[in-house]
Amino acid sequence: MKRSVKHIQFVLICFPVFFQAYSLQARIDNGDSLNCVMQMETYREMLVRHDTLGAVAVWRQVFHTCPAISEDIYMEGAVMLDYLMARTWEQEARRQLLDSLMFVYDRRIAYFGREGYVLGRKGVELLLRDSARFEEAFWILNKSVSMEGFLSRPPILVNYFNTACRLAEAGKLDTVVLLQVYLDCRQMLASALADKYIQPNLHQEAVKTMDIALHQYLDCERIVLAFDDLLKKDSMNPAVLEPVLRALEHNHCVLADKYLKLAKRLYDLDSTAANALRLGSYFARKGIAPLAMPVLLKALKSGDSLIMAKGQLYTAMVNCSEDRAPYGYQHAANALALDPSEGYSLIIQGDCYALSKGFCGKSDYYRKMVFCLAVEKYQEALEQYPDIASIARFRIRQYSALFPEEKEILEAGMKEGQEFLVTCWIYQKTTVRARKK
Repeated sequence: MKRSVKHIQFVLICFPVFFQAYSLQARIDNGDSLNCVMQMETYREMLVRHDTLGAVAVWRQVFHTCPAISEDIYMEGAVMLDYLMARTWEQEARRQLLDSLMFVYDRRIAYFGREGYVLGRKGVELLLRDSARFEEAFWILNKSVSMEGFLSRPPILVNYFNTACRLAEAGKLDTVVLLQVYLDCRQMLASALADKYIQPNLHQEAVKTMDIALHQYLDCERIVLAFDDLLKKDSMNPAVLEPVLRALEHNHCVLADKYLKLAKRLYDLDSTAANALRLGSYFARKGIAPLAMPVLLKALKSGDSLIMAKGQLYTAMVNCSEDRAPYGYQHAANALALDPSEGYSLIIQGDCYALSKGFCGKSDYYRKMVFCLAVEKYQEALEQYPDIASIARFRIRQYSALFPEEKEILEAGMKEGQEFLVTCWIYQKTTVRARKK
């Protein structure tokens, strides 16, 4: 046992020096050397013999000398660092090991890419190893989810939403933004399920976990219970259903199961355009396009400009989430024309731009210009509509992290601040911006 403690202390002492020297050495020799291949086999044999501490020392040399030899050294290194943290109780030592692990993830991205995927693993690992750093984990997971979209694995989305709940509880995230994170995660899970990227049981488990967390935070059941007696007496009376639904809407409980039941009941009893909008908005928020569009169509035909504006807004949301960004953008523009106070239309337009990244441009650099255009929309929303400022700031931070790096801009023969024309369906000019650390 004493020998093991000394070994761990030795590793902790060596890690800071090791990482300081790493960048310089990586520039000197990043080739696949026979010696490194042999060392990889050596530390793997040690792992088979359960000599993890000895394997760490050899792995360190491979990482130091040949950082580009194989992506396996980063995955195996993460496992070994986890082992050390599990056997280290001194807080400062654990913090150093965790920082080292975070560095390993960053260098894995630098040498082997797949940034969105690796950031997901990094964020979850940080959360599991030091839950007090949940805010840092949130922004790591936010970037991962923004890059991966519906390819984000269910555990990543669940942890991303859980950290959002913790930020909201700490007063660092607006409730409206929390709801938007929830909607984004639900939509990604729905898309992944539709494309058969995830199994139905994984989808159901993730959705159930997030629903429980959201309802616990918003405490919607408490609101429903307050009207329980009234509903029991006359639940088929539109005059009774209306105030209950309003109360749920005012308290951001529009995704509660009870809201759907009451909204559907009210629509069946009184199928006005306003009640159609209620039901359609629920399905739109849930990402259920086939159920949303028929009832929203009735709202679009209403003679009331405010109802039509909301109908256009939720129709835009559905189209945007269903990869019909040009139509989503136009419906959002219609909503703004009908109701100039509906600033959320600009958020949806920015989202439609951002979701077009995959097919706008001939290279990854050109496609990243779409994020510059999206941020301009969010900035416009921030400046003109104070009531959605928190969402606009959230989106700006989210997509500014996906701007091209200065090196990419130079390699493309451009410079920051230059005007750039985004083609495909958008055909709008934007300003070249670089990602800021």
